[in-house]
Amino acid sequence: MNVGDDGGSWKDVPIKKGFKNIGGVGDKYNKGNITKVFITNLPPGCNPWDVAEFVKVFGEVSGVYIERKADKEGRKFGFVSFNNVVDVKEMERAINGTKIGGGSKLQVNLARYAKENQGINDGNNGGAVGNGKKIHNPPQNNKGKSHQNHSQVHNTGINSFSNLGKGKLFSDLFKNEAGMPDSNSCLVTEVGPVIEIADEKVAFKDLIGRALVGRCKDLSILRNLNSILADTGIAGVSLSYLGGLSLLLKFEDDDSYVKFMLDHQTWKDWFFSLDPWNCQSLPFERLAWVKIQGVPMHLADNDVLNNIAKHFGKIVRGSQLEAGDCNLSVSWIGLLVGDGNRIHGHVTLRWKNKQFHV
Repeated sequence: MNVGDDGGSWKDVPIKKGFKNIGGVGDKYNKGNITKVFITNLPPGCNPWDVAEFVKVFGEVSGVYIERKADKEGRKFGFVSFNNVVDVKEMERAINGTKIGGGSKLQVNLARYAKENQGINDGNNGGAVGNGKKIHNPPQNNKGKSHQNHSQVHNTGINSFSNLGKGKLFSDLFKNEAGMPDSNSCLVTEVGPVIEIADEKVAFKDLIGRALVGRCKDLSILRNLNSILADTGIAGVSLSYLGGLSLLLKFEDDDSYVKFMLDHQTWKDWFFSLDPWNCQSLPFERLAWVKIQGVPMHLADNDVLNNIAKHFGKIVRGSQLEAGDCNLSVSWIGLLVGDGNRIHGHVTLRWKNKQFHV
């Protein structure tokens, strides 16, 4: 069985195609001292932005990379880069044993062979990171080939107007005397040529102070927000699609911009987060349909089909297979994914001591 997508597009919703190097102010490369840690036991279907949102309380996150394939023990793993970590061991102890979404306990340790970690003493004190160049090439697998499922993460939080990415519970513990750099910064991993972009190059500067970036709570809100705003009596705003579940809300004047931004009671049911547009880096996200086929008829339950799909992304529209459907051999499921790769894979279903490869 094949799990595929239809080119990453949804009806009535324009979709960005491919992976782009998304830059912003201060984003030529991260200016802070970087510490990279290895993290494993991530829950199935976990995305880079989920990890960034979870670990930001332990320090300022500058980048997240998640490997699509599991390790030899079947565990999902990846790497998280933090800015200006003072004590690596203390941070490891803080993160180890925590859980994302009720999954298995996370295991974290310093990525010993990462170039970012040169000069770090992984004994009792993290030490300082040297001023050497950062890694701009993708992580390598055992055969020396580049992974293609790279992801870019900006630390966007649900608390819309908080100081994003700085951490809340352990910020003092992991902040050096120089303080933390701008949370806009993002570690970019790119396959192919590296294109240098001038630091002062910034797009859509004229929208600063009159545009908001919103991450919708579900697909229905994304597709119907124009009507929702009109029904609520909110005028003077236009929408631009940014990929995934994100929209740019552009206001005609400063007053309507500020009024809407501060009216949390109105927009809290529509958005996970709503942040002022400051030319910041945004995570790459796209919506994709996946076609699940090959599941035996007696196991073609929507819960089973959704369980298969969640291993390839975050479900935004679950399986809706019904007995009255003309075609019960396939089910289409909507996913939110963090890379531009075509989705293709196989799983094994185990039921009553029998196995089914789909």
